[in-house]
Amino acid sequence: MVAAASVLLPLYIYPNSTSWQPLLDSAAAYPSLQFVAIINPNSGPGYSPWWPNTDYTAGIAKLNAVSNIRTVGYVDTAQVNVPGGPYTAETIEKDIATYADRSTDTTYPNIGVSGIFFDDVTNVYSADSEAVLEEIANYTKAASGIANSKTVSLHNNNNPPPTTKEEEKIYL
Repeated sequence: MVAAASVLLPLYIYPNSTSWQPLLDSAAAYPSLQFVAIINPNSGPGYSPWWPNTDYTAGIAKLNAVSNIRTVGYVDTAQVNVPGGPYTAETIEKDIATYADRSTDTTYPNIGVSGIFFDDVTNVYSADSEAVLEEIANYTKAASGIANSKTVSLHNNNNPPPTTKEEEKIYL
């Protein structure tokens, strides 16, 4: 069995009246191709007073209305648990919960996401970082409003793979 093709698209552009239209057009032109759009309202879900932003709520609802487009919410981990770093499992879970809560928003319907894209994930192995990454992935999969049979949890570390045997030992 061959897996269906899909496109992962960091949709890091403001959703004015035309900027997300090429994705909508591509989805219509290629209905058998799955598009996964990473939505990044404000280096994460965005909070009051900036959110709710009517351009984003309208844009996300348009994307979610298309059967071959899945939206996932952007969450910055800033290499979670780096000493002195701004992010902990709790701050990341707050962002996940914010995205999850939007699936039941009656003022702005159809703005939920079907997963989370974790950016800036550490590429230095430690038992602590492994535990946190596992915790936030499990939190995502269990989050009411995100959790379903197609929930996705994506991790991006923005760093090259190991190039030496010594580095390999660290990363594997």
